[in-house]
Amino acid sequence: AAAAAAHKKKNDDQSSPNDEHDLVDPLHLSPSIPSTLLTLGVVVCVLIGIEQTLRYAFDTYQHLHPLLSESERNRHVLARHIGVDTMACLAVAVVGIRNAHLLDEIKAH
Repeated sequence: AAAAAAHKKKNDDQSSPNDEHDLVDPLHLSPSIPSTLLTLGVVVCVLIGIEQTLRYAFDTYQHLHPLLSESERNRHVLARHIGVDTMACLAVAVVGIRNAHLLDEIKAH
């Protein structure tokens, strides 16, 4: 009984995270600099990997279409546009769609 009372007193002493007086500093919610740099590095490496894979595919299958066989530079530009630019646009679109509910109040007016 004493242990239960001590546990209850300990829980009563701690403030609830939902207490209106407990304001969370937004700075503490943001990721650390090393975490941000690591995420940026991983994203860049993935995009480079996609571009290099498409370059290899376009070089391998250049005989399938006359535009692919014209110039190596055209194949590299196409790989960059399809691989990197399209993936970046897709990522931004997904974030926008997932957060569209944040604009419901603005759309209502």
